[in-house]
Amino acid sequence: MKRISPDTTKQAVQALAIIATIFALDQICKTLAQGYLAPSGSVDILGDILRFTYIENRGIAFGITIGNRFVFNSLSILAVLFLLVYMIKLSHVPRLRLAFAAILGGAAGNLTDRLSQGRVIDFFDLDFPDVVFPGIRLFNLDLAGFTLERWPVFNVADIAVFFGMLAIFSWVLSDFYPSNSLSNVRNEKA
Repeated sequence: MKRISPDTTKQAVQALAIIATIFALDQICKTLAQGYLAPSGSVDILGDILRFTYIENRGIAFGITIGNRFVFNSLSILAVLFLLVYMIKLSHVPRLRLAFAAILGGAAGNLTDRLSQGRVIDFFDLDFPDVVFPGIRLFNLDLAGFTLERWPVFNVADIAVFFGMLAIFSWVLSDFYPSNSLSNVRNEKA
């Protein structure tokens, strides 16, 4: 039987601690939001820039609704399991291990809500300069543009998933563009 090294044990404990911390923080914040924000709806924190707004999201990202909830939940469970396996396979890369742990903690928080309550509670309501997405023509199909005036309301789990994905994206970019090649590009432009 193969022995588990102390480093492997330390890495697993570290990843599980991140997953558990994000999950617990997410659930605590959602419970507080439900208790304190649900009756009032919205509370200004930094004027119109940051508000706590109670939303029950029965869809997926950005409130997009989906057809069959059973299929969506089943696919979500499979995605979490896939991420867990992938995190284990890449456990030798610390930045990826931490990124996958953050994503798993957030995914577990939102998935728990969907399975137990049929919805996810969102409460961070952030304003930023308007973003305009112009309409485009794609394969003989006109797609309407739109303006995003406020970011869709989100929660702690969403933040963890976002920063985990950002870390993975930065790792992928650093793999394609090592730091010395970026400095060479900067020097060539000068």
